[in-house]
Amino acid sequence: MPGCTHYFMNYISMQFYAHAISLIRHVPLLKYMFFSRVFAEGESKDMAEPEDQDYYGIGARTCRWSVLMCIGIVFGTLSPPLSVFMFGLFFVLRLIYGYLFVYAETVKSDMGGVFFVRALHNTFWSLHIYMITMLGVFCQRSPSWGPVFLVSLAWCYVFLSQRNFMTLRWERLPYRNLDLKPSRKTSHIEGSYVQPELCE
Repeated sequence: MPGCTHYFMNYISMQFYAHAISLIRHVPLLKYMFFSRVFAEGESKDMAEPEDQDYYGIGARTCRWSVLMCIGIVFGTLSPPLSVFMFGLFFVLRLIYGYLFVYAETVKSDMGGVFFVRALHNTFWSLHIYMITMLGVFCQRSPSWGPVFLVSLAWCYVFLSQRNFMTLRWERLPYRNLDLKPSRKTSHIEGSYVQPELCE
């Protein structure tokens, strides 16, 4: 893997162009141009939206961004300029998709919690790959076993952190965490509220 750092540096630099193309939204544009020859403008727009969720959906984008993060984690130490490229890439991604989500694309239901947790799982696996890579590099290049021992300790910490993360209950609140006691801060309101418009 150390010999592949220049390939991934080129790959990350090309990602700037690949994601910038998303700003023109070429697939919905082509669909709109095709349907506008036959249907009315509003109907053509409705037929061109939403984007294909298999590629432009929240899950697909989260997966691709997780892969980019994995590349940054694994190869960032082997090739420090790659970390600079990764910082710039994620800054540009934030600008591009921050604009697209709010101003250009149709509003979609947000199940972001599932995708966020999946991205964190992928990040943990990236850390495992990183630790394996660093063990190999230090076993081959280090004059002593000290760095190998430190990487092994760090890898143990990654395992412990991942185990703690797996035990989190993020989908439902555990019953024991519910506060079943009545709150003392509530106050009783006298009378009832009626909208003035409903009164004769």
